[in-house]
Amino acid sequence: MKRYLYIFFLLLLFVFSALEATKTRSLGAGITGDFTWAVDDQFTYIYLNPAYVTNYSSIFFAEYSIENSIDKKSGGVILKPFENFSLGIVSGLSVNDDVLNNDSYPRSLFKRDVNAILGNTNILLFNQAVINANGLSLAEGVALFQNSRNILDNRNLTVLIGWRPTKNFSIGVNSSYSYSIDSEVKTRQISENFDLFKSELRVSAGLAYFLNDRYLKSIDLSTSYTRYVIDNSYDETDLDGKRIMANYKTSGAYDLSVGLRFVAEVIPKHRFHLSLNYDTYDTSTTGTALSQISNLPSFPFSVIEDYSRVGSKVNFGFSDQLQILPNVMIFAATFIEISSFVNNYDGRDLVSLTYRPDPVKEEYSSTRIPILMGLEGRLFKNWIFRFGFSHAIKTAKASGFDTITYNYSRADTSVETITQEDIKESTGSAGASSNISMGLSYFLPSLQIDWKGNILFFSQGPFLLSGQSAQLATSVAITFYLSKLEEFTR
Repeated sequence: MKRYLYIFFLLLLFVFSALEATKTRSLGAGITGDFTWAVDDQFTYIYLNPAYVTNYSSIFFAEYSIENSIDKKSGGVILKPFENFSLGIVSGLSVNDDVLNNDSYPRSLFKRDVNAILGNTNILLFNQAVINANGLSLAEGVALFQNSRNILDNRNLTVLIGWRPTKNFSIGVNSSYSYSIDSEVKTRQISENFDLFKSELRVSAGLAYFLNDRYLKSIDLSTSYTRYVIDNSYDETDLDGKRIMANYKTSGAYDLSVGLRFVAEVIPKHRFHLSLNYDTYDTSTTGTALSQISNLPSFPFSVIEDYSRVGSKVNFGFSDQLQILPNVMIFAATFIEISSFVNNYDGRDLVSLTYRPDPVKEEYSSTRIPILMGLEGRLFKNWIFRFGFSHAIKTAKASGFDTITYNYSRADTSVETITQEDIKESTGSAGASSNISMGLSYFLPSLQIDWKGNILFFSQGPFLLSGQSAQLATSVAITFYLSKLEEFTR
C-alpha cells in the first residue's frame, strides 16, 4: 500500500510544476542568485556552473513561491542514466526579467528614455498620427514598442548534462529556451494584423577541478551565452489598399559572461570563496514605421529608429564560511559590482526632411556593494533552521542601480545646418536597504521539505488579527530522493 501511495504522490508532483528548484533552501539563509557561489552545496549553483550537476543524482524537486504577489512554479528531475553521467530536466526557471520585461533597466530591450528627452520620436509619430487619426484599435496599446503585453516569465525547458570522468574533475553544459507569442487579427472596414514574438535562448558550460591540496580545494570556470529575440509587427490595409506598417526588432541582442571561482580552506571546516565575473552585452533594437496614407495630419512617412545599447559589468566577490559546531555553520559574503552602459539613439525620416529627430546618447555608470551574513544549524534530528541578514550599500532604485550618472547629449540640426549641442547631467543615489530571511527544512529518509518564512507574517500577524494579507510562507519546496524511495518501497 505504501508503494502505491508514494507513486500516486509522485504523479501529483509531476503535474504540479513547482521557481528555481530548491531555491527555497538558499533563500531561507538570504542566499539570492547573486550569492549562490558564496556557500558550499547550494543547489542553484548548478545553473551558474553546470559541472556541479554531477553532485546530484536520482532526485525530483518541485517548488512554489510568491514573488511580488505573483505565483511562481517550477520543478524537475536529475538522474544518472549512465555511470559518471548526470542528466537534469527542469521547467519553470525565470528568464532574465531585467532585459525582457523591465522598461526602466538600462539594458532592457524596451529602454527608450529618449522619449522623455526629445518629447517626440519617429515611433511616437506613428503612434499619434496613425493610431489616433485612423482609430486603429489593435495598435492602441502601443505594445509594438513597449512591454505592455506578451510578457515572458519562465524558461519552458532547461536541460543540464554533466560528466565526471574522475573524482577530481567534472564538466557540464546547460541549455534552456523560452518564448511567448501574442497575435491578433481584426477585419472591418480596414484590415489589421498584430503579431508579437519574444524569446530567450541560453547556453552555458562549466568545469570544476577538485584538488587534494592542503589549502586550495577547487577551481571553477563557467561561461554562458544568451540570445534575445524581439520581433513585433503591425500591418494595416485601408479601403483604398494603402498600407500602414510598423515593426520593432532586436539587432543580434546577446549577453556573454565568464566566471571564475576559487575555494580555499585555511583550517579544517573554515573555507573561503573568491569569485570573479565579467559580463558584456548588446541589447540593441530597431523600430520602423511606414505610412502610405496622405490624408493623415502627419503626411505619408517612412521612418526608422535605431536604439544601440551596449555595456559591461565586472563583479568581484569574497565569502567566509565556518563550521563553528558539528551542526552549526555561519557565513559572511560580499561583492563589488561595477557596471557601465552606453545607450545611443538615432532616428531618421526617409521621406520628409521637415521632420528631423535628434540623435541622443545616454551614459550610465553604477556601483553596487551588498553584504550578506547567515547561519544554518540543526535544531532537532530532522529539522534544520536557516537565518540570513543582508544590507545592500548603494543599491539601485527600481532598476537595480544606486549610483547612476546620466549624460544626455542632444544635437539639433536645422535646415541652415546650424548645430547646437545641449548637455544634461544628473546624479542620484537611493542609499541602502536591509533584509532579513529565515527558513526551515524537514528531512525524512527519502523526502525533504524546505520552507522560507515571510517576515511580515510575524511582524503584522495573521489576517484574522491584523487584517493584513501576509502569507505564512513565501516559498515552499519538496525534494524526493528517488534512490532512497526505491529502497523504501521494495
